Amino acid sequence: MSILIEIIAALAAFLVGLMLRRYFILTSGEQKTNLPFIKDYNFLTGSKDIIFTNDKVLAVNAHDRHLEMGDTFGCYFGQNMQVFCRDPDLIYKVCVSDFQKHRNRYYVNSLSPYMKASLLEARDNQWQTSRRAIGSILKASKLKLDNVDSDIDLSISQMLKSIDKRLVEFKTKGEEEILDVYQINKNFVMQSILKIIYDQDNLVNFDNDYNDIVEDLYKFINVNYEFVARICFLLPVLTDLVRPLLSCFDHGKCLALLTRKLEKILGQTLRQQQLEGRRLTTIHSLVNSYRKGELSREQLMGNAVFLMIAGFATSVDSMSALMWELAKNQEVQDKLRADLKQYGEGSKYLEQCLNETLRLYPGAMTNRELTEDIYHDNFRLVKGLCFNISLYSVHRDPKYWGPDAEIWRPDRFDPHLAAKFHPAQFIPFGIGPRNCVGYNLAKLELSKFTVQFILKYRIETCPTTQSKLEFVPLGALPFALPLQGPVPLKLTQVLV
Repeated sequence: MSILIEIIAALAAFLVGLMLRRYFILTSGEQKTNLPFIKDYNFLTGSKDIIFTNDKVLAVNAHDRHLEMGDTFGCYFGQNMQVFCRDPDLIYKVCVSDFQKHRNRYYVNSLSPYMKASLLEARDNQWQTSRRAIGSILKASKLKLDNVDSDIDLSISQMLKSIDKRLVEFKTKGEEEILDVYQINKNFVMQSILKIIYDQDNLVNFDNDYNDIVEDLYKFINVNYEFVARICFLLPVLTDLVRPLLSCFDHGKCLALLTRKLEKILGQTLRQQQLEGRRLTTIHSLVNSYRKGELSREQLMGNAVFLMIAGFATSVDSMSALMWELAKNQEVQDKLRADLKQYGEGSKYLEQCLNETLRLYPGAMTNRELTEDIYHDNFRLVKGLCFNISLYSVHRDPKYWGPDAEIWRPDRFDPHLAAKFHPAQFIPFGIGPRNCVGYNLAKLELSKFTVQFILKYRIETCPTTQSKLEFVPLGALPFALPLQGPVPLKLTQVLV
């Protein structure tokens, strides 16, 4: 009986604490900011129609709110006050000018112990150590020095041979040559990541639609963010209680499948004593930092998981979106193909097409934790709140992109026009020292694959091609914008 009373008392104290925190936020935090705030909220989840609602990803919900409330507005995730911003001036101030004051991402106490220890959520010195180990290998000059492009070319060659084989089979059967380019991109990107970052070969068979490691990762990224995970995200105080039970939920099961494969890869790398004659990949750099005592085992594994997730999702989605847009815009595809024949990977028009795709389909949102008050225009952002950068909305703001901001139009990135952009107007990989660590590799993969693919195949829509690309709502990563596959398109070989 006494235990039951203690449990009831603890629960009552917890609820009273939440109510007091809510009262404090409403009467002090919100009033101090002078920002427009979403007034509709409930006790547990916070502001309505912003996260885990409307069957949309967070970034799209935020964009809808920006259209109603302006460039900067406030809301609540559970008991935590948040700010969403699409003002390039303020974004530049927080992420670049005052980076040293606000260099940490907002602490969310991730359910996954691996993500909690990764570069994504690392703070202060731990972030610097991980960034140094990863960034030294993925900078553009190092990728070029290590002949990473030859590894990418090999993966592309294997993929194109597989596509050719399938097209021949379609012709033999008298069937229309329709392929899911989303699946093609999943296999290609995974093979590239495994080779370039983890020094692994032959884990992906391009002739198979189903490859275990590809689908395990895809499953984790797109698994529904279950109720218990949502509550922990909104009320981080519960996370430590739930984390030991993570394997009971789909979120944890999918992550476990993925990490078991990565642990096997890591184990092989850790057993290697001599690296002479081998290219030093990202995983080797992380292992070296671990052996020096700069990274813990959790940080080593966390960064291994993070690199695979981050490198996979954004590249697959960008490639798939680009193909879909080119299939719908045949005149742009023809212009691009002509430019590629003349300039190859040096094509400026290729860069315009890639940038326009990244503008409309950025990989994820990002945020910062404010360590001091910020005064901007006529409002105040208070210390401790989460400053969310609405990349999706920045990239679709008619103020900067014109009345056709929702339309895919590569000409808007003409070099003469792009030279006049605000430095925080186009930031698909983030901005400032804490931008995406793998953006050089992502751009290299995107450009090399597009050149060879477009010179070899014409892409067209087919009866099953969707009229609009949609994002997966309520995925495992609330700040991500994963595209909804499949993306079926008709492929025919270009006559030389």
